[in-house]
This record gives sequence, structure tokens and C-alpha cells, in this order.
Amino acid sequence: MSDSDRETEDDPATRYTADQIIKMGQDEPEPEPKSRKMLFVVLALLVCIGGGAAAYFLGYVDPVLAMFADEPEPPVESGLAENTTPAGSEIYFELPDFLVNLNAQGRKRSFLKAKISVELADEAGIAKVEMAMPRIQDKVQIYLRELRLEDLQGAAAINRIRIELLDRVTTAAGPIGVTDVLLRELSVQ
Repeated sequence: MSDSDRETEDDPATRYTADQIIKMGQDEPEPEPKSRKMLFVVLALLVCIGGGAAAYFLGYVDPVLAMFADEPEPPVESGLAENTTPAGSEIYFELPDFLVNLNAQGRKRSFLKAKISVELADEAGIAKVEMAMPRIQDKVQIYLRELRLEDLQGAAAINRIRIELLDRVTTAAGPIGVTDVLLRELSVQ
């Protein structure tokens, strides 16, 4: 063999055809890395764990767990307090009517007319309320005079007023068993 024959045998270009050389020059697509697949698996696992934890804390899992438990399910509370006094044994005492100026600061004068009753635990409270009446009237009038027209807007505001009046009546009258304050009439003129 001559030197020229050896060079052609050793030359890689002579061993391959033109089509093979073109195919070798093209980049082959790389397989998808395993880290991307692992990321999807981890994300799916986190979503499942998060959803399970949310269902547990929101109380959706409790009935399912109760089916598998041997303990009987506790009764569901309705959220309403049971009436501790027998029906018809409530004692109401009507306070005198209140007519006060509202705190109007530079606006047209407005008046608030209020008719208030207090609910007592027993009949012995009536005498105690009558004895403390001047103090009760003072506390209620001071509170009502500080109200603004905006303070009387909506059911939540009326409930706040009722709670404040209950606090002031129980503070003024002492421990006589006032259980509630009822607003019979509350009108703005």
C-alpha cells in the first residue's frame, strides 16, 4: 500500500458518506433532564399535603375520621345559649323615657328619644333598681348625649348601644341581677 492509500484509510472524511457527515453535524435533541420531572412530582406532593392540611383545619376531615373512630360523634352545638329561666319568669322593669340632644357639633340639632327596659333575674331586683334609679338615669343620659347621628346607623350600631347601656346600668345599680337591656323605642327627631 502506498502512502496515499494509508492517508485515505485514516482520514475520517473518507470513511463516511456525505449524508452521514451531514447527520453528524446536526445536534441531536437532548433528553429532558430528570430534575424537571422531579420538580413536577415535588409540586404535586406539596399541593396534596397543603390541601389535606387545609381540609383538616377547616373541619372537613372530622366527619370522615369520625366514621372510622369507635367513639360516638359529639352532638353539634347550635350556638344558641339555652334559656336558664323557665318561660314566662322574666321580670322587666321600665326605666323612665329619655329625651336627649345628640352630639351634633355645628349641625342642626337632633334629639334622641329612648324607651328602655331592663330584664332582672328575680323580683328582689326591682326594689334595688328603684333605689339606684337616679344613678342609672345619670349614667344612661351621659352616654346617650355623647352619641352622634352616625352612631345610630345600622343594626350593629344599635346592638353596640344596647351592650353599652347594659354595662352602664349594671355599673350604676351594682350586683342586682340585671340580665339584659331592651330598647323598646329608639327614635331620632
